[in-house]
Amino acid sequence: MYYYDELQLSMLETQYRVTAPTRIFLKDTTSLLSTSFLNIGKTNIVVETGAYLAIYVDGAVAIAADANIAGYIVATGEVRIAQNVTYQGSITSATQIITEGSSTFDALPVPESIPGFCGIYTPETLEHYRLTISDNNALTCEAKEMTLTACANDACDLLFAEPSSLNLSPDNSGQQSWVTGENINFTGSTAVEFAKRTTGSVTFGYNTAESSAPLRCYIGGNNVGLSGCKVTFSDAGFIFNNDTDGNTTIPTQLSAKPSNTGFNAKALSIQAVKTNTTTGVCEAVFPAGGDVSLDLSYTCSAGASCSDMVSLSNNNNTFAVEQASKSFTLNFDSESKAPIVINYLDAGKLSLNVNTNLILDPVTNLSVNLTGSSNEYVVKPFGLAMEIASDGYAADADGSLFRLTGEAFDLKMNAVQWQTGQDTNNDGYPDNYSNIINNTIAKHFIAEQPLLAVS
Repeated sequence: MYYYDELQLSMLETQYRVTAPTRIFLKDTTSLLSTSFLNIGKTNIVVETGAYLAIYVDGAVAIAADANIAGYIVATGEVRIAQNVTYQGSITSATQIITEGSSTFDALPVPESIPGFCGIYTPETLEHYRLTISDNNALTCEAKEMTLTACANDACDLLFAEPSSLNLSPDNSGQQSWVTGENINFTGSTAVEFAKRTTGSVTFGYNTAESSAPLRCYIGGNNVGLSGCKVTFSDAGFIFNNDTDGNTTIPTQLSAKPSNTGFNAKALSIQAVKTNTTTGVCEAVFPAGGDVSLDLSYTCSAGASCSDMVSLSNNNNTFAVEQASKSFTLNFDSESKAPIVINYLDAGKLSLNVNTNLILDPVTNLSVNLTGSSNEYVVKPFGLAMEIASDGYAADADGSLFRLTGEAFDLKMNAVQWQTGQDTNNDGYPDNYSNIINNTIAKHFIAEQPLLAVS
């Protein structure tokens, strides 16, 4: 984007090549009596695929004879076009457009991605704020992580692109606080953390917001309303660990790829912890280790589609974890950690849940319920496999005719799963897209609108 505070701007080079989306603004702020003037000489403006040229002039425009231009112009003054001009795009004037009859125009509709042209562009508005929490349980020995999002539509699949500022509630006090700050400034989406050092429930919301919008609260993928936007803090529970990075974040995964292999490979574990009454830090619940029976499940994020099982491996055993809770036996070490490897065959956004009832005193049958959930993590398709009909390939110019110019043809596109050996540099993308044509489809990658470009 280029902004010129000038009375006059001239484009007199023989050729201008536009290789990326480009906007030019011309406005003279030094005088209240005159407006700006754009002079386009005998030039050739070439716009490459995927780029555009949009010119905004607070004033008049003159285009010289024999110019060849591709672009979109909006002017507050008149636009005067000389003879033999070839123009591709659109011109809008607040007064008049004067042109020689010998010029030719190829009128193109203004893409919706270019803002500010004749009301075609619809400005983004802030529809609501969204607080997303994996579950309603937390530990007094660590902060509870959640996601704050500024949503531009009801489904929240479009984020508000302008900065937002919120003062979160409850207010910080001696026994509880927003670790990431009570006053949050962000754009689009951000992670926030709340810590409470005593047991009990906390209801979340905000006191003030700029820009103003209502708040929705999603816990475990469900809209619970503002009154239900609460989390209960306990002195014991489970943590999902990313032991490789030393945090509790399961990063983005690839469809059908084990979490300890290739792209974003991490050593993950489930850890049973309790709050040390002296230090307040988390310590092991099962210091002796051993096998423990747990209830495992996963939650599909709000608005997402999930039906396949999450494969979870521990101690040479592999379990099929479903959205409905089921009991499995996991092996824990002396740090109360059960190393796990997870794998989801399709695309989605989900979190893992664990629960068990721990007997503290077998004589009195005193027990405590331990629960925990992972962060919401994304599992994305490995790649988009594209294929046209078998008669669409010619080895050279003497090959058989595929289609005539302007004739339609079918293009098959599938979002597919990861396979061993197709991403040797572990960057999360196929080494060779022609090799993924027969990969299994990641079937929950739906309702997407891919952008196609031809070269």
